Amino acid sequence: KHGLCNVHHLRELKFIHEEEKSPWAKEMTDLLLKGKRMVDKAKTEGREVLASEDLTLIEKEYQCLILQVGRVYLDAAATDPPPDGIGRVGFNLFRRLLKRMDEVLYFMRDLKIPFSNNLAEQDLRMEKVKQKISGCFRTFVGGRISCRVRSYISTARKQAWNILDALAEAVAGSPRVLS
Repeated sequence: KHGLCNVHHLRELKFIHEEEKSPWAKEMTDLLLKGKRMVDKAKTEGREVLASEDLTLIEKEYQCLILQVGRVYLDAAATDPPPDGIGRVGFNLFRRLLKRMDEVLYFMRDLKIPFSNNLAEQDLRMEKVKQKISGCFRTFVGGRISCRVRSYISTARKQAWNILDALAEAVAGSPRVLS
């Protein structure tokens, strides 16, 4: 299963709302954030799944909004130039949201899936900074070792392990493994 990064969607929606003057972008932003609040509340309450009526509510609102937006784009397709609020960026995002609803809302079906992929991007960021500062890794093997250590630390953090204990165990020859 694959969930799309909704923080990226929020950035695109903000651009579309501000630059293309598309009101649907604000409505979709509000809907995604509403879903995130529901998930956050469920996690705070210690639940492992979202209430099915909450998921159904968000899915129905999502589908209704997509249908309304689709009608706007279809009507605008007949005019040249397109009216305000009908830009290429907005259309491309609309099409992605239309075709990939399950992946957009996957964070609501599986509460272990984050709303965004910022953690994955943060894991890579340090290596990119090191590469930028020193220009490169001295050897291919050095780069592989660095990536492996960073990956292990990232996994330890995500699994709520004590990072120093996990590293000490790995150095001693008995690294922790995911079950």
